[in-house]
Amino acid sequence: MNKIEHYDDPKYTIDHTGDIMLGRSHPMLALYEYINQITSFPDTVLIRGQSGTGKELVAKALHYNRDEKSNQRPFLTVDCTCIPSELLESILFGHVKGAFTGASQPKKGFVAAAEKGTLFLDEIGDLDMRLQMKLLRLLQEKEYTPVGSHVSKEADVRILAATNKPLEEAIRSGTFREDLYHRLNVFPVDVPPLSKRGDDTILLAEHYLHTYNKLHNASLTGFSEQAVERLNGLELKGNVRELESLIKRIYAIKTEGMVEYNDLLLNGEDIQKRILDRVYKTTPSVVTVISEISTTDLSSVDIDPLDRRSAHGIVTPPSPHATGYLEDTCNRR
Repeated sequence: MNKIEHYDDPKYTIDHTGDIMLGRSHPMLALYEYINQITSFPDTVLIRGQSGTGKELVAKALHYNRDEKSNQRPFLTVDCTCIPSELLESILFGHVKGAFTGASQPKKGFVAAAEKGTLFLDEIGDLDMRLQMKLLRLLQEKEYTPVGSHVSKEADVRILAATNKPLEEAIRSGTFREDLYHRLNVFPVDVPPLSKRGDDTILLAEHYLHTYNKLHNASLTGFSEQAVERLNGLELKGNVRELESLIKRIYAIKTEGMVEYNDLLLNGEDIQKRILDRVYKTTPSVVTVISEISTTDLSSVDIDPLDRRSAHGIVTPPSPHATGYLEDTCNRR
């Protein structure tokens, strides 16, 4: 397991996966140490943090760094946001043959598939009340019932959950069960937003620059002082995920030299304009091509006078026959 022994170590390595959490700020070092202290417990963990902060990485660390056999146990993820509740119940708990239209064969769910391992439920705050009750039973009784069945099954699985919403507010509004909240919140883990991580922004930006230099066979050498100032001053609501996207865009406009202030493109309009500007500078436009052709001496070339006029960029009105031909051509397409 990865134990943080030196507080100048900027990363936390997740065993068996190659994934890392990167950061040397005090909030991140505290997070690394907290993970080390709770990873060996089999209890549920509620991982809280804004979108893009790395909650799934924390879940992987809690699973894979638990003990030497962690890589032999399953780690499965279910996103509670993007799956309709009727389908999500079957995905979680499985179903028997004939449970619903199209259920021609029995199928086990993720709870069974994650036996003796970890099931990570991402965005648990979006789970509807009916499934919240079924999850509460799983946590309390260590058993569940597949869709369409009347026979309960035992479960031996560790549940990790994550949310980017304040569940306390959901409890007050009646959209989240308080008893389920307390079952999930045995060990709360708060993942800090990038805005609270100080110089980690630059550390992460340099890490992504190194990563994507290799991917694109590029040679960006680093960030100018002005670019560093801009990175430190940005309000990245998408956190680490948004920062990574920001670095990815740079390679669409340059692949060598220093990253400057104006290379950090924040919105779609800026990105499109800069990419097109780069294309126009490196690719001859139609106007340029015509201009080059017009300087060519065509007097010695045996071509039709009309073709010669066209080559010089002179446009003559089409004949009625030509117009008819174009109309006929368009109609036949």
